Amino acid sequence: PLQLSVILAKSDTNPIQLPIGQDCCFTDMNDFGDNLTNPGAVDDEYNKAMDKLNATLERASSNRGSFGSRIGPVNIPSEQPPQDSNYNGGSSCNGSVSSSIRGDHSISFVPDGYDSEYDPRDQLPSIEEVRTNVAAETVPLAGWGRNGGNGHGAKDEFESRRSSRNRWMIAFVVLVASLIGIIIGLAIGFQGGEEYEQLKEEAEGSFPSPTLEPPAPQTTITNPTRVPVQKGKTPMPTLKPTLAPTDTPSRLNEVQQWLIDEEFALANDFDDISSNQYKASKWIADDDKAKIPLPQNIGENRDEFVERYVMGVFHFAFGSKWDKKFIFGTAKSVCDWNYETTVKDTKFLLGVACNRENRIVSIHIPSSYLKGSLIRELGFLYSLSYLALNHNELTGTLPAELGELTFLTYLALHYNLISGTLPQFIRYFDKLRVLGLGENKFIGSIPTQWTSLTELKTLGVDDNSITGDLSVLGSLTMLERLYLGNNKFNGNIDVVNWETLSNLQELDLVGNNINGTVPASLFALPQMNVLSLSKNFLTGELPANFPTSSPLKYLALNGNSIEKSIPTSMGNLVNLTHLDLSGNLLTGKITQQFRPLVNLKYLFLSENNKLQAGGIPQFLSQMTNLKDLSLAGTNRVAAIPENLFTNLKNLILLDLSDNGFTGSIPPSLGDIQ
Repeated sequence: PLQLSVILAKSDTNPIQLPIGQDCCFTDMNDFGDNLTNPGAVDDEYNKAMDKLNATLERASSNRGSFGSRIGPVNIPSEQPPQDSNYNGGSSCNGSVSSSIRGDHSISFVPDGYDSEYDPRDQLPSIEEVRTNVAAETVPLAGWGRNGGNGHGAKDEFESRRSSRNRWMIAFVVLVASLIGIIIGLAIGFQGGEEYEQLKEEAEGSFPSPTLEPPAPQTTITNPTRVPVQKGKTPMPTLKPTLAPTDTPSRLNEVQQWLIDEEFALANDFDDISSNQYKASKWIADDDKAKIPLPQNIGENRDEFVERYVMGVFHFAFGSKWDKKFIFGTAKSVCDWNYETTVKDTKFLLGVACNRENRIVSIHIPSSYLKGSLIRELGFLYSLSYLALNHNELTGTLPAELGELTFLTYLALHYNLISGTLPQFIRYFDKLRVLGLGENKFIGSIPTQWTSLTELKTLGVDDNSITGDLSVLGSLTMLERLYLGNNKFNGNIDVVNWETLSNLQELDLVGNNINGTVPASLFALPQMNVLSLSKNFLTGELPANFPTSSPLKYLALNGNSIEKSIPTSMGNLVNLTHLDLSGNLLTGKITQQFRPLVNLKYLFLSENNKLQAGGIPQFLSQMTNLKDLSLAGTNRVAAIPENLFTNLKNLILLDLSDNGFTGSIPPSLGDIQ
């Protein structure tokens, strides 16, 4: 219905009000039609009103001077104003249009409630104010109110109808809002159901190649702050950032933020989508078929979640060629990421093993072509007691976070390419029994802090570039096997009180810069089986009195500067199977001192050209277990005995070079198979 109320100035004191379609708030045309007793009369009355209006305008033009020059025809807007909740003004009819003569004597059409701050035109007082304060002349319309008349009698009914319509409109809006909410809820639920069905249909398999895509843009990690570490330990650099607020963070963002908050990751670990940490977090968040829930409470499934993440980083750090037989990355528990093998009738479990609480206690992956640096995340496997990654191609240095593995009893990293100094944090492994770091690229000396390794039984740091003396070793009284060969150790061999190492069974010091004389105390150790002091700078004489009770089986003193003659008491070492005295400055005769050593398989006396000249001792023909015999460069002269080789059926290597033999080669040499 037409919505218009025009206020004109008939004179200075008598304004004219022309209501047209006052009842503008009918909800539909039916209601509007009910209030018109004669629709045709409306047109007639409207025409009369417009005629009167034009006449009034002409009078006003002649009475107000300049005002008349600015008045044009009345312009009725063709569209209703927007139905905004703030649009209606006061108690006047919704969206009424008013014409005002004020200020610059212009006519303006302004919706009730229009904000004059954004419109140069001023608003009129409401129609009610004009009716109250000013005498008005009204042109009636047929059917103005339900009872006809000039409209005053219909005012109450109009207000009642408007209140009723408002209530219906509020109810209608609430209903529409409810329907929209239900539709949105159903749409979200349908989408979630599709995602669930998709996950449900996935079959078990190995690690997928992660999609290298940036983290969701709506989430950013900000405000990193340093977190203190355990007192007395090697500091573990950690950053604890906060996550920028988002409406719907992805599971990947939630996983990464949880790992940072719980100090299992650094803030920048996930910046690079090619990092092992990002790949592992994405796998456990999106691709892991086990779908372990993110821990919400302390102890809920925290260890399981962390250990799965750590082994995910482990997998991505060392490539993908090695892990198929270990079934890494399947939906199974990490405790099942292993396989069984048999070596010489002994079964071994290779891969990951757990205790009864399903916590990882062992990682045994030797000779599997692992390539890369050890990951610091291994330090979060707090229950780990056995770590063996020997015979691989590991590089880099040992991460300080490994110092958190205080339950370690076995650490085998030998035969790799690991570099750096021997870490001090190993001192925290007070339960450690086996430490294998041989065949790497370590430098520096053995840290004095290692004296705390009072449970250590096997120490292997051979084939590195380690320097310094051996004084630290005197405190490791539980040592049984000590492998220090092919390094750069120096100092006197007697810096260690060898008598305190009563459990020592094997000592390898080959290829160092150790000086001094051969300690007699080493031969007195009740369990000594293997003693190799070759290729050092030992001088002086051999011990005068070798004990009769020695269990020694392997003795290598070659490549030194040992002088004087071989004592006859060496025959007391009846358990010897390997004896190497070659490359020294020995003198004297080779007589009967070796006769009791019937268990010998390897006898090397070569390169002792200061020995007294003589023939090959006849007793050698009785050492039927000999496999290798070397008398090269020992001043052997005369003829080779005819029956020397008759009983040496096991002989494989025979070296008689650089001597002064005469005569012919005995036919018995041909009997050797």
